[in-house]
Amino acid sequence: MAIDVPVPHSDASASSVLSINPPLDAFDALIRRQQPGPEWITAIFDRAGVRIARVPDPDRFVGQTITSDVLEHWKNGAVEGIFNAISPDGVRVLTAFVRLPEPYGWGVGVAVPESSLTAPAVKTAGLLFAVELAMLAIGVFLARRISLSVLRPITELLRFAARPDTADPAIAMPPHSLPEADRLAEALLDEAHQRRAATASLLDSERRMQLVVAELNHRAKNALATVQSLAMQTARGCPDNDLRRFIAAFTGRLQSLARAHDLLTASAWEGAPLDAVVRAGLAVWIGESERDSNSRIAFHAATNTPMPHLAPGQVQALIMGLHELAVNAGKYGALSVPGGHVQVSFNTDPGTLAAIVEWREVGGPSVLKPPEKRGFGTRLLERALAHDLGPGAKVTLEFRLEGLHAAIRFVPRPAVHAADVL
Repeated sequence: MAIDVPVPHSDASASSVLSINPPLDAFDALIRRQQPGPEWITAIFDRAGVRIARVPDPDRFVGQTITSDVLEHWKNGAVEGIFNAISPDGVRVLTAFVRLPEPYGWGVGVAVPESSLTAPAVKTAGLLFAVELAMLAIGVFLARRISLSVLRPITELLRFAARPDTADPAIAMPPHSLPEADRLAEALLDEAHQRRAATASLLDSERRMQLVVAELNHRAKNALATVQSLAMQTARGCPDNDLRRFIAAFTGRLQSLARAHDLLTASAWEGAPLDAVVRAGLAVWIGESERDSNSRIAFHAATNTPMPHLAPGQVQALIMGLHELAVNAGKYGALSVPGGHVQVSFNTDPGTLAAIVEWREVGGPSVLKPPEKRGFGTRLLERALAHDLGPGAKVTLEFRLEGLHAAIRFVPRPAVHAADVL
């Protein structure tokens, strides 16, 4: 710290400057001698409001800016001031300061807790009340004060209780010296919170119900459209209007769609992992478990990559596609002969995070050439499945000599969680 004091010359020439560099604790002894009591706060600060010395706790506050209440008056340029403020420790204090004349610009501030000022007065009033009961004026004054202290909380309670439910419940009635009034105010505030919460819950329930009805309507329309499309396409694929063949094919596709709905319902329509989707799509053609010796479909899942999670639309599309592959294998492929079987593998491409499902038929009739006629199942696999799995999806069918090899590749879409919608 440096203190520069201008020293003018007698001949009115340029002034000299007397400069000293005292240590920061040079003023501590000075202001300690002037301190009226241990609870009083005395501080010296510069024109910017930075404390140069402070008693008590100089180590905590020297070098810091004075409190905002004092700084506001100090920045206004007042020469002196007396006002109520809050100390850095959060205590209400009565503060006074005085500014040294220019060019020095320093200030000296003194603060005393309000409790220290009022405590002697309260003590004196108590003594006077005990000793001089005959002083009627004091008795009347005190009676009036007591009546006001009771009447004011009751009046505010009536105003507080009459507030509408739409009022902000966070704005509580300030505490008073009457404990009964404070307890009643807390009870009224709790009741207001409960009414507001009940109203909000009712509105939220109504909004949720509207969303659920809209979602059910949307899903019902989608399901009806899907069933209608399945019926029309299945009918077109049945030659000579063979009713039995139509019923068998249409029932199988409806059951496949039902399995997709069961899987999605179990997960609250938030999608499903790839392995669960594959197993649900082929549940009719496997035994009680994958290790069942009678099961002619073997699964292989990669263990070095996480299993992707599919959106509801992708779940339905993939289960329908796997159903068509299995039906085709049961009619013409590996599952149509006793020794044939199918290998199904599914994993995630670590580079693109795309889901990959591969279908390999082994031990079935030899495939000399691709079929000349494309039925509904083939069209569903090559066109509808790739479309429903989303942008970038690709379905490849290779009719190899040893059997059909199908590869399904797509990017899993993130599912919309019910909690995010509701």
